[in-house]
Order: sequence, then C-alpha cells, then structure tokens
Amino acid sequence: MKPMLANTGSEETLKTIESNRFKPVAMKKDGYRIIFHLKDSGNLVQTRSGKNVVKNVPKLATIVPELHDTVLDGEGFAPTGYLGDSKTIFGSYPETARRWQEVHGSVKLLLFDCVKFKGLPLAQEHFSERRKYLQKAYTILRTHGFPVQLEKLIYSNKSRYYKQVLKQGEEGVIIKELSRPYTAGKRTDAWLKVKPRDTYDFVIMDFTQGTGKYSNMIGAVVYGGYLGGELVEIGRSSGMTDSERLDMTKNPNKYIGKVAEFEAQGLTKYGVMRHPEYLHMRPDKNPIDCQVEDYL
Repeated sequence: MKPMLANTGSEETLKTIESNRFKPVAMKKDGYRIIFHLKDSGNLVQTRSGKNVVKNVPKLATIVPELHDTVLDGEGFAPTGYLGDSKTIFGSYPETARRWQEVHGSVKLLLFDCVKFKGLPLAQEHFSERRKYLQKAYTILRTHGFPVQLEKLIYSNKSRYYKQVLKQGEEGVIIKELSRPYTAGKRTDAWLKVKPRDTYDFVIMDFTQGTGKYSNMIGAVVYGGYLGGELVEIGRSSGMTDSERLDMTKNPNKYIGKVAEFEAQGLTKYGVMRHPEYLHMRPDKNPIDCQVEDYL
C-alpha cells in the first residue's frame, strides 16, 4: 500500500485555521515514511518505495496476535533525530542497520494514522474515527514494548506551535482535517504541510555519478562549508536543469571549489539542508565566507 501524501500549505494557511477545531496541526518529523503491517505471518515495515525493511528494525518485528491484519501509517526515525542516521537504519543492509542500533539505540516510530484495524478497513472513515483505532493500536503496541510514539494533535495556538517546532529543529507541521478519508497513494489537501524554505550558500566540492536518464552525466552536487578553518563535506543536492547538469559534466572545474546558492526547508542541527535544490552559482562570494557556524 502506498501512503497518502500532503499538499503544500503556508504560514498564511495556518493563520486562517487558527481557531478551527476541525483542523488541528501535528509536528512533521524528519524521518522515513513507513507503512506498518502487523500480520500473524510476519510484520511488514514498508518504505515509500514499497521495500520491506523489517529485517533492519528487529524491535518492530514482534508478532502481536491481537493486532493481526492491522495497517498503520507513520514516520520512522533514528533516536538521534538525525536524518542521516535514519537513512542508515532504513536504507542500509540489515546487518549494518542492526549493528548501528545496537550501539546508538533502536529506531522510533511515530504513528499518525490507522488504515485498517484487525481486518476492519478504515480508509473511508473520517480521520477523527481512524484516530480512535490508532489510539487502541498504540496502547497495545506499547504494552508489547514497541518503540512507538503517538502523534500529538494541537488544536489551538497553532502558529506559535509551528515556531516552537522549528526551534526544536523539526521540519514543520501538518494541518489535518478531521472529516476527511485516507486516500492511499494520492496527494490531498486533507493534509497540508507547512515548512519554511530558505536559501544557503555552500561550496561545491564534487559531483556524484548520475543514474537512470542521467547515467552519462553528473548526478548530484556534493557541497560543504568551512568548519574550524577546514572545508568539510556536509551533504548532497540536485535540482539542476538538464542544461546545467550537462555543463557541470563537461566542465567540472568551472564549478568545483566555487560557491553556489541552494534553497532548502531549513537545516538539521548538523548543518545538512533538508530537501535542498540547487539554484545558481554565486561568483560574487568567496568560498572561505561559507562558514558552517553561521548556520548553526
């Protein structure tokens, strides 16, 4: 099953629903979207791509007979809260993921919807009704020691809560309409994500190799900044047009070591851009001015 996706809202949207009790908001975590199937034959922990990664997360593999044929929607994330660590858990080989958790702690799963409860289909029910079954499933999972959290819904002071969430280093909030069904695999305004987008200047350090239609060109920009006087790699970004990508492939030295401007939905506490997109080069800026400390 593919998860329901959110359309994009704004801070102005938040202001218009401030006193609307039928449209609460919830924190948007920076992790991996997970569809969690509880089955007697073995649980499934599916990522958005449909891959079952239950072997990566043994804490979610325990069979719970009283929740047979239950399907939950949520966000999986590392205990550190760092997206890169979440990628290690959900995007690595099972042995690597399990070894990481043995050292740093087990995965966490934030539950925010219930699509089926013990064989009872709920997708066409209002979110307010699905929430009741989600609470039941959460309570049962907690009694079995599952590392789960229940999404908290905020009904008042929504704009203030949004600002608090950003200060905590999270992505933003989701506006959720209580009277809407769950439309699997579709983007809908029943959920509206509200996240900031800012611009950042970083140094292009290298390129990755492209895949698929870009197999003969560069894939992503490897960017970094200066930390303690040393240029350090921070992350990767795409967002280039095909013509820009082609020019980067043919003339890499024209870009490597130079400053580029990126747009992103804020930074993690480690300075990594969330959902970055390359905008353009900044020939007016000296690379040494790209100090990581300026963004942390």
